[in-house]
Amino acid sequence: MAKLIIMRHAEAFNQKLHVLSGDSEFPLTAKGIEQAQRLPVEYADLISGISKIYCSNVGRCLQTIQPMLKLHPEKELIEEQSLREINVGTLYCQDYDSIIGQEAYSDFGYSSGAAFPSGEDFSRFSERVLNFYHNIKNSQEDCLLVSHSGVLNIILHHYYSIDFKQFPFFNIKNAYPYSLEYK
Repeated sequence: MAKLIIMRHAEAFNQKLHVLSGDSEFPLTAKGIEQAQRLPVEYADLISGISKIYCSNVGRCLQTIQPMLKLHPEKELIEEQSLREINVGTLYCQDYDSIIGQEAYSDFGYSSGAAFPSGEDFSRFSERVLNFYHNIKNSQEDCLLVSHSGVLNIILHHYYSIDFKQFPFFNIKNAYPYSLEYK
């Protein structure tokens, strides 16, 4: 059975600053660079069986995967726009704590039809992520997918058949691979 390894990008500055970034560019922190540099060594066995790396085309994801590609140039990198994080619209760069009580944020809540103000709605976001997931699942290839917390949450909720209303969010560690077998 084929496996899909999913991984969130290494720590980026938006996380250190505690601000929403969505699909915008934020580089890795010094800790994030260190996390990325450890990946090819710490997870060599896990990575050895894959031939393709699908990666969000946002800089922090590409920056995360670069050390691995330097040690494994034979791995095919496919930059994928459908793996971008959700567009958070006018909430971009707002402090997490300052937006928690805002109606614009609470209305979103990973529910169908809800959208960030001037941003992407959850249904479209989920549809683009799941379309991509089904395409690679159907290929039955062992591959690595490097993306963002929101994208990986969509995949995990679908994989485990969990409703967002029952369990809204998986806490996904930075630069840590999770291995799934295609169902």
